[in-house]
Amino acid sequence: MFPFLSGIGGAITSVIFVFFITIFFIIEPVNYLEALLTLFPRAYRPRALEISEQLVAMLQRWFVGQLISMTMSGLAIAFVTGAILRLPNAGALGVISGIMEFVPNVGSIIAVIPALIIALAKDPILVPFTILAYLIVQQVQSNIVMPRVMARQIHIPAAGVLIVQIIGAALFGFLGVLLALPLAIVVLVLVREVYVHDILNAQAARVQTLPGADGRRYRRVTTEVYRPETLSPGQAALARAAGSDLFEGDRAQIVEIIAPPSPALEQTSRSQQAVWMAILALTVAQGVALVRSLVGGEQT
Repeated sequence: MFPFLSGIGGAITSVIFVFFITIFFIIEPVNYLEALLTLFPRAYRPRALEISEQLVAMLQRWFVGQLISMTMSGLAIAFVTGAILRLPNAGALGVISGIMEFVPNVGSIIAVIPALIIALAKDPILVPFTILAYLIVQQVQSNIVMPRVMARQIHIPAAGVLIVQIIGAALFGFLGVLLALPLAIVVLVLVREVYVHDILNAQAARVQTLPGADGRRYRRVTTEVYRPETLSPGQAALARAAGSDLFEGDRAQIVEIIAPPSPALEQTSRSQQAVWMAILALTVAQGVALVRSLVGGEQT
């Protein structure tokens, strides 16, 4: 039992450590920003400050969204376990579920363990209903509440978050899973600002599907320059901070690339949707089978 308890203790310690470190960075970021900006060349420091402010703003929005998700998860679990299942210590179960919501994917599995122990001690018949309640709350939280909250706060595809979590778990273990989403935010902002905006001097690409003169549909890729070529990234950042219009009425360069629609790409998109629907159906069927087996075993 000692390695198991040691691992649980280390995981809880990591959660608390990262939680408070995040609060320190978000509440008082000026001192850390000054130390970071000292490492950049003088001409690039205004631009580095602009990027750092965007990073802080994105992490603040992520943290607020995470707090909202944690609060809603805790309230939902406390209501279900207390008002519906009549389990004791429903408030404590809600607090544990809310805290574990800070850990993506793994936290929901850890949060159900105390509830199962309490349900087993009170009445074993409550165990499958407790699992079902946590499963429903978690599915609603993960597929309805959390995407809507995070869509308002940050814009990261779900597949990207999952890939970052897998890489973080492989490299850094539990701490990598815990820091996956903020690391994804940092990487996203740095790639967009440093590579796309500063090196490529381009805005985000936009793809539009338009009807052609012959009735066929075609795709148009447009992009605009991020700053005038005569200005360096640092000079452009100073001008934006002063409220200046970088182009002063001149139209930004627009590049159009016309390409016919790709049947292979459209077929791949439909196949991906079919795979996700099959995975969802399989997950629901497994959950129903688990509940039936538990209820059938207890009746026997």
